[in-house]
Amino acid sequence: MRRRVLAFFGALIGALVAAPLLALAAYDVFVLQGHRPDIDKLLARAGPAEQRPPESLARVLRVSPGDHLTAHVARQMLWAFDTAPRGGSGWHAAALAWWLLCEVHLTEAQRTTLFLSLAPMGGEEPGFERASVRLMGVPLAEVSVEQAAWLVAVAQAPSRDPGHDARWTRNARRLAEQVRQLP
Repeated sequence: MRRRVLAFFGALIGALVAAPLLALAAYDVFVLQGHRPDIDKLLARAGPAEQRPPESLARVLRVSPGDHLTAHVARQMLWAFDTAPRGGSGWHAAALAWWLLCEVHLTEAQRTTLFLSLAPMGGEEPGFERASVRLMGVPLAEVSVEQAAWLVAVAQAPSRDPGHDARWTRNARRLAEQVRQLP
């Protein structure tokens, strides 16, 4: 009797572990891989400085707190491809699946490129390259650490008014200071 109970619970635990893994694998095959050509197009369309960010921006991205780049990329692609149900647990499940699968299928450089090219930056066009020219007046390839910090602060809260939000200024200063403390 005891063996049967243990076997039952062992099978139950195995099924509880296997079901989400099988669902994730199916989602990968039927949804994410179906968008792989679209992802490749997004990567190809990214600007040169979004594909190879300047050192100033790369350093700011390294110290950006709680940025969780892959989670941002997953959400940006869900919006771009309109593949998740609106709101609720379906949205969260799809975002989690995309986050996990982006970690598996995309390199860090690809995830960074997608983040920089898809990030909403408060204007009509997304992306750091356009925002750099619009907000800083310089191409992304030429931004200073302070300008890169400002752009990352904008990406973290793009709907704020850039001329009147003290939080952007505080966040940008904090990020720039953290970069200066890097070895």
